[in-house]
Amino acid sequence: MFSPWQKTKKNNLEKLLADPNDHRHGTTTGYDYGCRCLKCKAASSDYYRKKTGRAPRKKKLDWVEIKAAMRADPSNPNHGTIAGYVKYDCRCPRCLDTASKEYSRLKKIEEDKKNL
Repeated sequence: MFSPWQKTKKNNLEKLLADPNDHRHGTTTGYDYGCRCLKCKAASSDYYRKKTGRAPRKKKLDWVEIKAAMRADPSNPNHGTIAGYVKYDCRCPRCLDTASKEYSRLKKIEEDKKNL
């Protein structure tokens, strides 16, 4: 079933996870064994970044937090815009009104195209 390497790797991972002060934490070896703690992930990222010469990835935007912050701030300039309704999922009266007007405008354009 398991090769000797897989058994060794599994045993080493169990030992590594059991001891948070293990000297292999924060190394590529720890990551290779399967540890995904922040230290081991950072070590692996740094190693491959140096090896390939690539720049670090930009942090992904947390859209849930961004949307919630926008909706909670009534002075946000996106309120009352299509972006507020579509991109930020805001359903305040200003955003709903703007979306309704935009929908009506687009529907009228479609009808005009059909009548040509």
